[in-house]
Amino acid sequence: MAKAKTTRFHMIPRNFLFLSHLDFNLLRFRLPIMQRLIAEGHRVYAVCPNGQVSDKFKEFGIIHINWNLIRDNKNPFHEISIVKQLTRIYNDIDPDLVAVDSTVLQVAQNV
Repeated sequence: MAKAKTTRFHMIPRNFLFLSHLDFNLLRFRLPIMQRLIAEGHRVYAVCPNGQVSDKFKEFGIIHINWNLIRDNKNPFHEISIVKQLTRIYNDIDPDLVAVDSTVLQVAQNV
């Protein structure tokens, strides 16, 4: 009897978006899962303000998108603009999953 032909399950590449108020947080705490997703053929986006380690995302195959968040800003017009910016980012990427840093949620609650 002939052996059954085995085929590898092919997964559709997905868009994963990781959102944080600080680039370091994503590299320090989310890098292993981001690398695993890339290894499985998915597209991974890091959305955070430019910072000291933002350039490192490219080294790992992660697409960095600058988010113009100013953490201590109290200007309501700027707050509206960053929400609009996030909306544009979401619409452009059309993520299948969004992982949000809990600090971002606290900032959003204060807006």
